[in-house]
Amino acid sequence: MATVSQRITGLRPNTPYIVKFRVKAKEVSKTGAVFLTVSPTWNPSIDFPAGEYDWTPRKEPFFTEEGTFVDLRFVAQARATVWIDEVQITEAKNEQ
Repeated sequence: MATVSQRITGLRPNTPYIVKFRVKAKEVSKTGAVFLTVSPTWNPSIDFPAGEYDWTPRKEPFFTEEGTFVDLRFVAQARATVWIDEVQITEAKNEQ
């Protein structure tokens, strides 16, 4: 298993946010082999589809609960080649 993460601070508690990013994949062995999570328990997760695909925009909501930070974590649990770019987090109310 491989992970890459970054703690994002300065968020507001009990607030909906949107994480946006672009992903390109090659040889993702199965759906869910690579995923994104902002939860300390890794549940729920945002699964990446299996297969090979060119740059694809993703936009996923999440909620901060009581905290003022999240650990944005990309996880690969099986063989995969994945590129991730242009990761952004914005408050959902500011989403256009």
